[in-house]
Amino acid sequence: MNKPSSIDRRAAIRQMSAITAFVASATVQPGFADEPVKRSGLGIVMYDCNLRRKWMKKQDPSVNLFDPLTFVQHCRSLGAGGAQVALGSLSRRDCDNLRQFADEHDLYIETIVKPPRDRDDLSRFDAEMKAARNAGAKAARTVIIPGRRYEYFNSYADFKAAAKLGHAMVERALPIVEKYEVPLAIENHKDERIDDRVALLERINRSSVASCTWVL
Repeated sequence: MNKPSSIDRRAAIRQMSAITAFVASATVQPGFADEPVKRSGLGIVMYDCNLRRKWMKKQDPSVNLFDPLTFVQHCRSLGAGGAQVALGSLSRRDCDNLRQFADEHDLYIETIVKPPRDRDDLSRFDAEMKAARNAGAKAARTVIIPGRRYEYFNSYADFKAAAKLGHAMVERALPIVEKYEVPLAIENHKDERIDDRVALLERINRSSVASCTWVL
C-alpha cells in the first residue's frame, strides 16, 4: 500500500487557486450577469479575487476588478450579499454612484483601511474614512500589526514593539472614526491572542471599535 502523501494548508490553497483560475480562464468571459442565479447573505473580500483580477486584465487591460463599483457589481453577479473592498479616497461622485448601486440592489459595502501610522498620516486616513461614510460602508476593516508573528518577527520583543505601535495607531485613529461614524473592525490577522485583543478593546472602550476575526 502506498503511503498517503501529506500536504500543508497553504499548498492546498495554492493548488485549489490554480484550478479555479484555470476553470475561470477556460469557461468564463469578462462581464457580469444581469441577475445572479442565487442570492446569499455572505459578502466577498477583494483579496479573494486576485487571480480573477489578473486574468481579466489579460483579457482587457482597461478592466480593473478592484475598482470599487466594478467589484461590487462582480459580487452581485455571483449572488453575494455584499463586498469588502478598498475605497481609498474615492471622490464624492464615485461614492454616490457606489452607494446608489448598492442601495438599488440591496447590497452592503465594507471598506478596507490602514490606520494612521503617525500624525502626518492623519489626512490620508481622514480622506479614506470620509469616503467610507459617503459610500455608506457598514464598517472599515483594518489590521494593526504587519505580517504574522511566527513569520514576520525575529523575536518576541520585536512583536511586542509592533503591537505597541499598532495600539497607538488605533488610539490615533479614534477621533476620525467617531467623526465619520463608520465602525473600525480590527482583524486578528493571526497576531495577538484573545486576551491581548480584549485588553486593547477594553482600554479603548468605544462602541465604534471592535474585533474582526477570520475563520478558515
